[in-house]
Formats: sequence, structure tokens, C-alpha cells
Amino acid sequence: MSGTPLKYDNFMAPYKGNTAFSLNPKLEEYKKKYFDHYAKDIMVSCVWNKRYDKYTFFFKVPSEENDKYPTALLYDVIIEFTPSKAMKNNSQNLAELDYYDIRVFSNSPGFVFTFDYIIYHKYGGFPSCVGNNLISKVAIQKAPVVRNTFEIMTVEKTTWVCFFHLVHNNYLTKEICKKIISTNNENYFIKSVSSQPLKLKEIKELHNIMREEKLKEKARNNVRYGKDYTKGGADENHGIFGTNFNMFGNKMKENLFKPVNKFQEIMGKRNDVNRFKKSMHTSFKMK
Repeated sequence: MSGTPLKYDNFMAPYKGNTAFSLNPKLEEYKKKYFDHYAKDIMVSCVWNKRYDKYTFFFKVPSEENDKYPTALLYDVIIEFTPSKAMKNNSQNLAELDYYDIRVFSNSPGFVFTFDYIIYHKYGGFPSCVGNNLISKVAIQKAPVVRNTFEIMTVEKTTWVCFFHLVHNNYLTKEICKKIISTNNENYFIKSVSSQPLKLKEIKELHNIMREEKLKEKARNNVRYGKDYTKGGADENHGIFGTNFNMFGNKMKENLFKPVNKFQEIMGKRNDVNRFKKSMHTSFKMK
């Protein structure tokens, strides 16, 4: 692990010029998602290590797709604020956390496959409470090949909405932050954090359950659809193949049987002609 830790501006004012301009729509989108979806359900607690003046925020973030899943899916996000070396022993005199070094962790797939490698190799690694057992070994060893191939630190949804939650509620002000500081230590919260591989497995299992439910629903629909065509016998409403002709409208039934009716009409006329001929023949014979 090496590199420079993240700062406040990496989240709230990433990059400058054209890059910043291209990110603005994404930030606005995340902000809207925060107010529409996350704000009322996001959970956060803070642990303050007085000795090192370190603030560690633990989040539980609900998935946007929970209305589709059979059970709620929650992502774990950890944001750690530590005094920079330049602050030396003066950090506790500061009223806010805005100038602290920042380290982040998330078990959201968007974070794992896009930023794990970059965080590990370029931005000083993960929060100090995050052990190797929580990290995807594959993600930190293999550079991104689909998204973020330039290996730059932009913004990721779960970590950004959590950081914005702190900003929006003024939790980066130490006096206000006291409201959410827990009496428990970091180990207490770490126990409830799922590792990145385990969270990916959980998501896969939820998708498998959804897929199975869709197949079952499709099978049930096929059974109901088949019953509409096969119920009943060969009566006035059902043909000999079990087709329920009451399903069709009058116009459709009229068109459906038109060829048959035409055939019967022709055959009826022929029978009438034959009967006439026979009658005439008999009449001539009688004469």
C-alpha cells in the first residue's frame, strides 16, 4: 500500500476543468438518489479514538434494488478520518474534519471492481480497522479492465452518498459529530461487516432466487394459459379439440367459420339441384 490518502475535495469537488465538468452530472444524479432513496434509510455510527484523534464512520447502505429482492440487501461502507502529518499534534484543536486524511472501504460491487486496486496502490489503502479478510484478493491484485481503466479516483455511488450524508448533516463538525459517537469500539462494528467476496456471493444468491421465481411464475402463467384452451369437451362451445370458441368475439367467430358455412351453402345448393333433377326425371318417366 502506498500513495496519498484521499481528501475532502476528492468527494465534493473532484478534479478541475473538463474532468470536473464531466463529473458534475454524475454528482447531481447521486445527490438526487441520496434524497430520494438513501437519506431516510442510511444508518451510521462513529467511533472516536481519542489517542490518535481518529474518527471512523460505519455505514449500512440499502441497495436501490431492494424492492426487487426477496430480502433487504445492505452494503457496508467505512470512512476513516485521521490527522495528516502536517497537523502533528494540533488536530484536536480543529473544529472540523475537512482537512483530515481519508480512507474508505465498501463491499459494493461498483467499488470492488472499479476502485479497490486504485485505493490499495495509489491512495494509501483502506481504513486501519479493515483486515485483509474483508478485502477481495483478486480485486487488489488485478487492475480494472472494463471500467476505470485509466486508474483514476473519481466517485463511486455508495461511498459518495455516505460522505455526502456526513456533509449534509454537518457530522464533519466535531461538536455535532458527538451525537453519533458510539461507546463501542471499532471491533464491535467490524464484526457486522461482510467481506467483499461474501457480499458478492450474497448478491449472486439473491439474483438466483429472483431468476427461479421468474421461471416459476412463467410456468404458472403457461398452465393458466393452457387451461383456457383445453377446458371442456366437444359441446356447443367447444370443438372436438377442446378449443373454447367463446374466447373469440362474434366477428372473429364469424370469420373463423365463414369457409365452413360457405361450403355448407354450396353443398346445400347442389343437393337442391340433385333433388330437382330427380324430381324432373321421375316426372318425365311418369309421363
